[in-house]
Amino acid sequence: MTTPPHVVKAIGRAIALNEPRAYLAQGLNHLVGDDWEPENPAVPFTLLAAGVERLLKVTWEAQRLAQGLTTTNAQLANWGHGLVGLWDEVHAPLPQDKSRWVGTRFADAETDPYLAGVVRVLEAWAASRGRYRSLAAMVGEAAEEDSPVHMWSELEMECLTDLGLFDGLLSGDQTVPSQTRARLAISVLVWWEAMFRCWQHGLVNADLKAYAYELQPPLAGLHPVLAETLWGLR
Repeated sequence: MTTPPHVVKAIGRAIALNEPRAYLAQGLNHLVGDDWEPENPAVPFTLLAAGVERLLKVTWEAQRLAQGLTTTNAQLANWGHGLVGLWDEVHAPLPQDKSRWVGTRFADAETDPYLAGVVRVLEAWAASRGRYRSLAAMVGEAAEEDSPVHMWSELEMECLTDLGLFDGLLSGDQTVPSQTRARLAISVLVWWEAMFRCWQHGLVNADLKAYAYELQPPLAGLHPVLAETLWGLR
C-alpha cells in the first residue's frame, strides 16, 4: 500500500527535528555567551525565532496527522511568523493526563514567568518590523510597534528585579546581565525539554514518537550553565 504524500511529508519533517534542535542550541548558547550585544541581538534572536517556529509548525502538522487531517504548505504558510497564535494552537490539544515525568516538565514550562515574554519578543523579531528595523530607521520610517530590543530590555529588567539583582546592577556588577540572560534562556530550555518529552511519549503523534530523539536537547555542546540546568531536569 502506497503511503499518502502528506504522511510522507510529515514523516520527513519529523525526521528533520534536528533542524530546530540545532537552531535552539546555537541560539541559547549565543544568548548566554560572552559575545552578546545588547543593541544588536540579531544572531541569538534569529536562531531562537527560527527554532521555535520550526518546532511549533512541525508539531502542529504532526498533531493534525494524528487526527487524520492533511496539512498543506499553504496552511503552514498562513501562520506566517505568528508564534504566539501558533503556540496556543499547538499547546491546547496536548493531553492533560500527561505522565508524571512529562507533566512535571510541562508544568514547569507553562508556569514559567518569563517564557511568554520571550516568545512575544521572538515573534516581533521574526516579523519584518524586528529584523529590518534598523534598515527602516535609515530611511526615516517610523516604528509602529515596540522594538524587540526594547521589549527584551523590559523583560530583562523584570527578571533581574525578581532575582534580586537590581542593587547589583546599580553598583556596577558586571555579572548581572549575564545572570539575567541565563535565566531567560533557561525558560526556553525547559520548554524545549518539555516538548521533547511530549514527542518522546507519543503525546504529539504516537506514530512519530520514534523520531523524538532528533529533537532531544543535547548536554554536550550547550553552555555550561544550560547543560547543568538540563542535567537537573533529567
